[in-house]
Amino acid sequence: MPEDGGEPISFEEEDAGLVTIIANQAAMAIENARLYAEKDARISELQLLLEISNIMRGTLDFESLLYIILTSVTMSQGFGFNRALLFLHDEKSGTLKGEMAVGPLRAADASRHWHSFTPKGKTLQEVVLEYGKFNREAGFEIDMLVKKMSVPVKPDKGALARTVLERTSFNVADYSPAEGGEESALSAMGFSTFATVPLIAREKVVGIMVVDNLVTRAPITDEQLEFVQLFANQAASVLETSRLYKNIEQANRRLVDARELLVRSRTLATLGEFSAGIAHELRNPLVSIGGFARRLARKLPPDSEEARHARIIFNEVEGMEKILSQILEFVGGAKTETQQVDIIGVFEQVFVLLHDAINSKNISLQTDFDERARTLLVDEVQMRQLFINLIKNAVEAMKGEGGSLRVKTTLMETEEGGVGLEISDTGVGISSEDLEHVFDPFFTRKSSGTGLGLSVCARIVEGNHGGKMFIDSRKGEGTSVLIWLPPETLAGGESGGGRGPLSGNG
Repeated sequence: MPEDGGEPISFEEEDAGLVTIIANQAAMAIENARLYAEKDARISELQLLLEISNIMRGTLDFESLLYIILTSVTMSQGFGFNRALLFLHDEKSGTLKGEMAVGPLRAADASRHWHSFTPKGKTLQEVVLEYGKFNREAGFEIDMLVKKMSVPVKPDKGALARTVLERTSFNVADYSPAEGGEESALSAMGFSTFATVPLIAREKVVGIMVVDNLVTRAPITDEQLEFVQLFANQAASVLETSRLYKNIEQANRRLVDARELLVRSRTLATLGEFSAGIAHELRNPLVSIGGFARRLARKLPPDSEEARHARIIFNEVEGMEKILSQILEFVGGAKTETQQVDIIGVFEQVFVLLHDAINSKNISLQTDFDERARTLLVDEVQMRQLFINLIKNAVEAMKGEGGSLRVKTTLMETEEGGVGLEISDTGVGISSEDLEHVFDPFFTRKSSGTGLGLSVCARIVEGNHGGKMFIDSRKGEGTSVLIWLPPETLAGGESGGGRGPLSGNG
């Protein structure tokens, strides 16, 4: 009705039809705009997936890939979640093991974390790689907590286990795990509303991702979850390729080690036969010479020149016999008899034996023993010989007064597990040229000795106990001897495990 109270305006049927046509066209335009916006968003999503996929395929390093994946999930230019966790599925043990996490543990930590990184003016690849590096250096508290998590993959163990068993994603609201359950750690980290996504490659669930928005409290939509699942499928494929490559690298490394050991064994066998023949031929006349020299020294006046010469001959012969005995022992070897041995106790016995040599040079002795690796299944006699050889070498390498000798044992927190032993000194060190030959039989730069000491040590560790032995040394700085003994060496059931042998520090 008009505002002035006049006659009402009437519309004819033709006018009503025109309005209907306009309304229909407006509805079509709105729908087309909506479809275009959805199509545009979908294209942007697919373009993002393609770019991140290309970045992931640029490396085969497993840890770098994990950072790239979690960085892509949490950065604003990517999926924009506040936090992301990644678990790997261990089929043998039937568990999900925490591998890595990115993001703040508490909402209050978020601004400090995000404001420390500025992505302006950078390409997506630069942002992913630099933010990944930033996350790696940040040392997230949440990352350390997740790495300790191990969730059994059983139907009654909650959302994480169900993600693996049902091979599907879950959008979880108001999460409340069973009291004391393995997933209760999630609740302790503030995960109440979150999503889980399976990582599936070659029809196998290789792991899962967990994402949430602790800080923004933004809900996770089904559309977001579907998009993340597309990314997870690509990430799983690249991760599985990286893991296979890593396994091939490890197998190739073991093959190279086995080949080197075979070549060394053949060389030692040839040298052994030759040395044994010479040693046996020399030993008999030396026994006679030594016997006559001792008898002659007894018959001559003790203070005479001739008696002194006889004693010199006898002492030299005795030294030669020791050298020949060492050669024959090296050639013939000895039967390895393993038993439960207090390895720390063996070290302490050796310290007593070499007490005068260590103290006479005023050498500082530092020990760092891991009680978890105290009892080992080894040959006690051979271990004692190993430690005497290595510690004597360390003491002799420290010329003059002073110096530091460090002995360390540790239960290895590595994929290989086992036990690590380290003997380090601050002596003269070994040149890079000589370092290549230290395990070669009869190689020595000393004015006396056979050059068999380290060869014997390597045979004890590698040949008789299935371990590995490394020398890390720098001329003028010192030397570290690094020994790895396999998990079966442990007598107490511990095996280590987590991320090769000790890394040297020179």
